[in-house]
Amino acid sequence: MKIKALLILFLSCSQALFSGLNQYEGIWAGASFMSSKIDCYDVIFDPGFTGGAMYGIKWPYGISTEIEGCYRQNHISDIKKGKLSSKHHGHMEIFAGFVNLLYDIPLQTRIIPVVGVGAGWEYERANLRARGLDARREDSAFISQVIGGLYYRYNRCFSFFLTGRYYFFDEDVHSGIVALGLVHHLY
Repeated sequence: MKIKALLILFLSCSQALFSGLNQYEGIWAGASFMSSKIDCYDVIFDPGFTGGAMYGIKWPYGISTEIEGCYRQNHISDIKKGKLSSKHHGHMEIFAGFVNLLYDIPLQTRIIPVVGVGAGWEYERANLRARGLDARREDSAFISQVIGGLYYRYNRCFSFFLTGRYYFFDEDVHSGIVALGLVHHLY
């Protein structure tokens, strides 16, 4: 009985807390660009695919907080060591989750510039196949990102956006994306 009363109290308090806030959800997809150095080898990737989803809350003064999940995949086209090069085949997949803090730059137009930062956890999996070689590598760690983009407020319920993101995984991996997305504003 006490648990039921606490649950009702929690739900009514959370409804009162979040009732005046602008909540939103969104999806995006685009191109992923990556380069990496593993040991003394430079790994060259073809441009790949990325996609993700987010849920956020718009606070007063142009501040937004959101949670985001994303997926990126790039195919390995070459591995180089100095001037030596050998064609390899394989791919790298990355799954990540972030908590982001965004700021809408206030303009009196339907186009809204947005900048932000995020931090989270990333899991990467690489598969490499070459003559007689079948190598797999898995890693996970803290990741951060910087975000920049433009939102176009189509109407009261929907916005479209173009975003660019640069990820900081470790000093040997350079990764960024360019994506288009759709946001649904929940009122």
